[in-house]
Amino acid sequence: MSLTIKELHNILGGTLLDAEGKEDNIINNFENWFPFIQNKSTAYISPNKQTWKRFGSGANAKEGNEYIKKDKEDLGLIITETYVPDMKFKTPQLVINDSAKTLTKLAGEMRLQYKHPVIAITGSMGKSSTRMLISAGLKDYYPLQNRYNSNVRYAVYLLLCKMIRQSNFAVLEVSLNALNAVGNSSYLIKPNVAIVTGIGAAHMSTFKDILNIVEAKASIFDGLTPEGIAIINKDTLHSDIIIERAKQNTSNIIRYYFSELVKAPLFHAS
Repeated sequence: MSLTIKELHNILGGTLLDAEGKEDNIINNFENWFPFIQNKSTAYISPNKQTWKRFGSGANAKEGNEYIKKDKEDLGLIITETYVPDMKFKTPQLVINDSAKTLTKLAGEMRLQYKHPVIAITGSMGKSSTRMLISAGLKDYYPLQNRYNSNVRYAVYLLLCKMIRQSNFAVLEVSLNALNAVGNSSYLIKPNVAIVTGIGAAHMSTFKDILNIVEAKASIFDGLTPEGIAIINKDTLHSDIIIERAKQNTSNIIRYYFSELVKAPLFHAS
């Protein structure tokens, strides 16, 4: 799947500049970190340090436009809140009001058009290893997955944007940052399979009560597709609460645990 610059303009709105004769150029990838851009089919979503505070970006974060190399030829489109002057190759620019809202909107649109299974993983521990194990098992299908361990809200939304390429599977590691009160990303992710690996005290610096962590992690089940599957570590803290939350959204629940008797992993579907 791909979109033309004109089609992206129709989806996102804003003002399209420096695009004369280039409206039909193809875009099939998105980045919000400029050094990763390698070709003219990639659009750069330039982070704005003010609007991206909603994503938890740090106070010392730079403006995305500051990273743009004005002599870069292999760049298809800049999506920005502030027009970038003096680009050597007159790269098309889509000037929008709020780059955070634009990233969110684009992520939702690309998820709706994605036709393959989505697996979302969260937990206080084991997220990355679980995601890497699943992706390794699916390696012949070239799954979409997190870059490194980047799993905060904006990174998850960027992954949803990358669904434009229609990879055969998407395996998304989702942090508490993407499930908190700012907005539950599970509704945007719409996972076919949602996994909670475990609950611990890793986030007690920002949460007063571990039950708040449990509720936040369990909210990953809220966006499950109608036939979605919940997979839960029954041995973890407050697994009963997590299981009950899953039951509110699906009847397809798999619990995994280690038997004290046989010392081997057991799986139970309910």
